[in-house]
Amino acid sequence: MMIFGLTLQKRTMRTYESIKDGLNYATAGWKADSIMEFLQYELNSHDVGYNSGDIVCQYKNAKLATNTDDKSAKFCAKAGLEKIVGTNDVTVKLTIKGRAEKKEKLKTSKCGGLFGFNNDCYVVPFPGTGNAGKNCNLYEPSFDGEVGATTVPPNLANGDKSLDQADFSCNWNKLTFGSSQTARVALPLYYEGASDPDGDGIGELVNPYKTGGPAKNLILRLRTPCLPCVYDPDKPVDGVSRTCEKGDNTTICEDGERYELDTLTDDKVVVQWQLSGKCEEVGGGTKDCSVLPIAGNKKSAIFESVINLSKDKGTYKAIDNETTGNDVSVHPPVKVSFLYTLTTPKLSQMTQPILNIFLSGKLLTDVSGNVPYLEYQLLTDEPVGMPFYKLEADVMVNGNAFIKTLYKEIKKDLVDFAIQN
Repeated sequence: MMIFGLTLQKRTMRTYESIKDGLNYATAGWKADSIMEFLQYELNSHDVGYNSGDIVCQYKNAKLATNTDDKSAKFCAKAGLEKIVGTNDVTVKLTIKGRAEKKEKLKTSKCGGLFGFNNDCYVVPFPGTGNAGKNCNLYEPSFDGEVGATTVPPNLANGDKSLDQADFSCNWNKLTFGSSQTARVALPLYYEGASDPDGDGIGELVNPYKTGGPAKNLILRLRTPCLPCVYDPDKPVDGVSRTCEKGDNTTICEDGERYELDTLTDDKVVVQWQLSGKCEEVGGGTKDCSVLPIAGNKKSAIFESVINLSKDKGTYKAIDNETTGNDVSVHPPVKVSFLYTLTTPKLSQMTQPILNIFLSGKLLTDVSGNVPYLEYQLLTDEPVGMPFYKLEADVMVNGNAFIKTLYKEIKKDLVDFAIQN
């Protein structure tokens, strides 16, 4: 009876601890949800590319630990966390990430070799977060200055030992024809910096491409996705499918195994772009200004053949420093370039510049019908804002942790694109 009683007591204690841990975990989840709502509200006070840095607050009996740094204490007080944490022992870690930091320059051979950057480059989307990839949570990008290779580990690259990080699908995002949510993206080429000259908690706006600024290079890359897989004993059909092994990551392939866009019947402009921002006026003040592609010019507008040619060359390059367009904020429009100095470099004259790209029509091949989407990537030699904010709340209640992560897209203005034939 004594042994039975002790066994029952031990089981009861384990059950009690399990229930208590479950309640603590659920409580941490509820608190994380409340904190995430505040983080989304906080974004309304900031511009694109805002980074909060690491915010850490520890509470014991609803009192903030005395060793909390001033920045975290102010942030957590603004969020009203003392009312949220209750009497539990709670640790809260928060972060809002809107751009790469200086130490987060991707380690890649592409920028220094193929594209002529002086150093490795920054990638949009943030490395490892691209939605064109698969199982990206298994990938840990190597950044400049860290131990690691410029290539993706072979176990994540279908055994390929030479897949450069810049070409890895987890470092690309999708453009999918259909709605404005999936076919349109706003790529901010500026950010809200850490400097707070007015003392209002809002950082100054930084255009790294401003005349005399540190940024010198910009490349927008576009590519078609990989062809669908077939497995033994099925045979691939040229331009329609490719051979894969069971267990392969289907978002990884050679250039020749990607869709080829149809140019036989009609070589169309399938991606529209617009560079917009604020420009200084003579006599002071600023006005809205905008650059659109030049109709019929394949060094300006993005035709199907432009995407095919960039794939064949292995660059996937659609827009770069030398890309020209029409400045439509003056009449008659004036031909300008993004950054090339032999024509007027418009990007360096702007504040709050944003590159909008828009998939304006269905993607077709000449052999297999629809292409499901395009993939895009932006390479720069200085950090710029991301098209998505990453919001993260890590809440620990009495030793039980709950992590909530949310990606929030920046506002995309419905700009007027010039539809070209």
